[in-house]
Amino acid sequence: MKDFTYIDLDLCLFCGTCIGICPVNALAPDGIKPKLVGKCIKCGSCYQNCPGIEVSFDKLNRAVFRSDTIDSEIGHFKKILIGHSCNEFVRKRASSGGIVTEVLLYMIRKGLVDGVITVGMDENEPWKAKVNIAKGEEEIINSAQSKYCLIPVNSIIRKISNDDLTYAMVGLPCHFHGIRNLQMNNLLDKDKIKFCLGIFCGFNMKPEATDYLIKKMNVEKKKIKSLEFRGGEWPGGFLIKDSEGKVKFIPKHYYNYLNLMFVQKRCLLCPDLTNEMADISVGDFWDTHLDHKGWSSIIVRTENGGEILKKAFQDKNIFIKDCSLDELKKSHDHLIDYKKKGIVTRLKKSSLKPKLHMKFQSLSLSQKIGSSIFFWIIVIFQSGFGRFLIGIFPISFLGNLTQKMRALIISLKSKKV
Repeated sequence: MKDFTYIDLDLCLFCGTCIGICPVNALAPDGIKPKLVGKCIKCGSCYQNCPGIEVSFDKLNRAVFRSDTIDSEIGHFKKILIGHSCNEFVRKRASSGGIVTEVLLYMIRKGLVDGVITVGMDENEPWKAKVNIAKGEEEIINSAQSKYCLIPVNSIIRKISNDDLTYAMVGLPCHFHGIRNLQMNNLLDKDKIKFCLGIFCGFNMKPEATDYLIKKMNVEKKKIKSLEFRGGEWPGGFLIKDSEGKVKFIPKHYYNYLNLMFVQKRCLLCPDLTNEMADISVGDFWDTHLDHKGWSSIIVRTENGGEILKKAFQDKNIFIKDCSLDELKKSHDHLIDYKKKGIVTRLKKSSLKPKLHMKFQSLSLSQKIGSSIFFWIIVIFQSGFGRFLIGIFPISFLGNLTQKMRALIISLKSKKV
């Protein structure tokens, strides 16, 4: 039986699955990776269920959805919607429309679950994110917004495994790859986490990215009162309030390039953009024709998920309307190109070889060239020289430059079409 010592930690996504499932609590976080801190009993649970090592998308689709029918770019789905919270405070407080927050509030109010596993900011060290169990509305609202940093959410399994409560959970694709692995292998009761609410994920970043931005803003950590990754008016940005009442803000599109500098190695080899193992998957919906208050892309994958959305809509907690598959893909086309197409090139060029049981798309010559160029850009950004060079320039300059490059790519693609 292969145990923790057989795990290549370069494949670690820091999802927390191994920490949460260890029956003797022998694993703990150490930076952004797990560490053996107790005596291993060599049960093999950590190795067998690690989503960094293996994600059998084919088996999981059959186990979770009882279906082999999936879209090659967004996974299995029953319905596609866009929407937002009907509560303007919740909508403004959230990253992209407030659907996630509002659905969680609805479930708590109706007693559908006893608690919500989500991520908030640490009260004592507000530049750090931490996994929480929220049981009240205020706690849920305080956990709103995306947190752009690696968090071992699944480590919470250790805490909830011995109670009689049921939970809804918010997580990234890697978190639900781990949860579904455990459910499929009968190591986690399907009724324990009754509802999986997944967030779209293009990239995730190491805590160094947060430190980098804090330093660029010339803020002392000890003076930080609150920190938000999507604070302010939609689409928001990196917002810090200090103990003296001062506010500093960097628009979201200014620091997108940090994804390339601080992305975890294994994250580069993840093909799941839209959180394909969730009951409902939610992300931003980018469309200039809508009001600029934040809208959510919503992918309904299970009957359970669809029923909750329907009831929340009928109770006027949320507004939702149909969206076509083409509209959804157009809204996220750059990330689909990166995650669903460019993954083929990255897997070939990487020394890491996770087992991903799924069909990959064939690439045209231009797509192969484009994804290869992007791969080497990431290599340069993550090198010591690259970071030094990038660090010389102001964030605003680099942010505007990356925006112009993206606009150019979109223009070239549209002309080709």
